[in-house]
Order: sequence, then C-alpha cells, then structure tokens
Amino acid sequence: MKGTPKDSARVLVVDDDERVRTALARLLRRMGHEVEVAEGGLPALERLERGGIDLVLLDVIMPDLDGLNVLKRLSGDVRVVMVSGADDTKLVADCIQEGADDFLPKPFDATVLSARIQSSLAKKRLRDLERRYVQHLEEEERKKERLISSMLPPPIAMRLQEGEENIAELVDDVTVIFADIVGFTQLSLDLEPEPLVKLLNRIFRSFDQLCAQHGVEKIKTIGDAYLAVGGLPGSEGDHTAQVAALAIEMRRVLPLVTGRDLSLRIGIHAGPSVTGVIGSDKLSFDLWGPTVNLASRLETHGLPGRIQVSSVVAQRLAGRFALEPRGSVHLKGIGEVDTWLLEPLQGS
Repeated sequence: MKGTPKDSARVLVVDDDERVRTALARLLRRMGHEVEVAEGGLPALERLERGGIDLVLLDVIMPDLDGLNVLKRLSGDVRVVMVSGADDTKLVADCIQEGADDFLPKPFDATVLSARIQSSLAKKRLRDLERRYVQHLEEEERKKERLISSMLPPPIAMRLQEGEENIAELVDDVTVIFADIVGFTQLSLDLEPEPLVKLLNRIFRSFDQLCAQHGVEKIKTIGDAYLAVGGLPGSEGDHTAQVAALAIEMRRVLPLVTGRDLSLRIGIHAGPSVTGVIGSDKLSFDLWGPTVNLASRLETHGLPGRIQVSSVVAQRLAGRFALEPRGSVHLKGIGEVDTWLLEPLQGS
C-alpha cells in the first residue's frame, strides 16, 4: 500500500481531534506521503498561505472554523478531501459544491483512504498539466505579439493581432530615407563573415535607436542599405524635419560605432506612398510607389558622405536646414531631377 515516489505528495491533515490526526498521519506516511498536521481551520489557513501543500484532508466540523468556511478562503490550487462523520452529510454536500474533491467517512478505511487520495492527486496532476499548457500557450502568444511588434509599426501590429488581413492603404504624405554604406562591398571582401555581420549589426542597431529617438519607422535593411520612413499613421510631428535630423545623426554616428572611416550616401524624398503587409509565415511591412523609387534613386546617384534631397524636401526644410543646390541630376528610370544637398544650419 506504500506509495511510489511518483505518487507521493505533501498532505496537510486538519482535524481538531488529536487521535484522528495521529491515525491519519500514520497511514499517510506508510503510503509514502509527507505529512503535516493542523489542529483547526485557522492554523490550517496560516499553513496553506506558505504554499507547498498538494492535498488537504479537512475535517468538516471544527470549533474555530469549520471545513466549509476553510474551503471558501482557499485559492483553489490545493486539492481537498473532506473528513466527515455520519451526521455531516448535508455539510459535506455543501463542501463538495464549494469545490472539495471528495470525502472520507469516519471511521476511515485504509483502502478507501488510499483510493480517495490517489483520485484527488490525479485531479491535481491533471490540473497542473492543464495550467502549464495554458501558461505555455499564453507565453507563445506573448512571444508572437512581441515578434510582430518588433517587425511592424505599432498600429499595423495591433491591426494584425486583432485579426485583420490584407492590410494595405495609401498614405497621402510620408518622407522616405534610403541610406547606403559607401565602400561596404569592398569591406565585405576584406573581413571574415562573423566580424562583418557583427559590424553591420552594430551599425543598424545604432540606426534603429536613432529612428526611435526621431519618431521615424524603420522599414527594412537590404544588404548594407537602410530604409526608413516618417509620417506613417499614428506618428506625430513634422516628419520631413524628423527624417532630415535622422539622416544627419546617422551620418555622424557611423564612424563612431564602427571605429572605421566609413561614410553614408543618403537620399530623401517626400510624397504619397502605398503601405502594406506582405507574406504569411514571414510578415513584412513595406512601401511602394514613385516616392519610394525617387528616394532610392536620390541615394544611388548621391555623393559619398552627403544627404541628397528632392525639391519637395528642400522647400519644406528651407530656413531650418542648410540646402546647397546641386542642380539637375539624371536619375535612372526617372530622368532629370533638381536636387539639393542638405546640411545642418551653422551653429545648430
């Protein structure tokens, strides 16, 4: 009749009759269980607050606090078997309705006692397994939400989590920035893969932090190029000025975070753009349209270490940034476009 280690549990025997407590404790220890005792309902509650009890054998009628009132104060994590006399039937039924698993009649039989305990412990194991499974599902859902939030702008992530599909919309006015690391192709030939990836990771992490500081949304990296946008729904402030300030900071921090004489070629343009989420297993938020294409061409046909902007951007930032006319530049696939080179104002 002795229980195996697999079946053993920590049991609290609660009864105001010392003979009953002693007899139950002796039988339970013979079954392989760890046993603690309490002489009434109030001491039992004090012990249960400390945790670590798997099962309670609880007397129904006690002078300080009866079994029914003890049950009402329990959290529900502990399994309870009522210990009752023949005259306690109605109160036992109330206890079962209140959440007790079972009852053990007095005088108790060792075989019946073992069966009642094993049944209650089986329920506890099932309940614990169910709780762990629910916790696992909840944690997986939190991981999924964190992953989506890290990949997508907050309003888009929220819409996806609420079950919306096929997210796509036209945003009337955004400011797009493309930045490319000059000479990175040659650097990739000189460095081993691991230090190369670590270097690129330092660069892009610093850019991510700058985007967060300036209220600009990173979209993606393409090799050693970095795409971000200001003015998405939910953002605040003058997004063209925010992107311009971001560009200046990106250019400044690049040699600081790398310890190398590296520079950026940056292009900025503003206008309408189509935004949306593509993919199913691997979600991606992206931008499309002429505004994005022109910003990309401004970067591609820009100058190392300089920030080349369109006339739209130059007009918006006049007086707040230094703007040097570069003249007409032929952009592949677009044609002749007037461009400016952007710098911070002297003294700012």
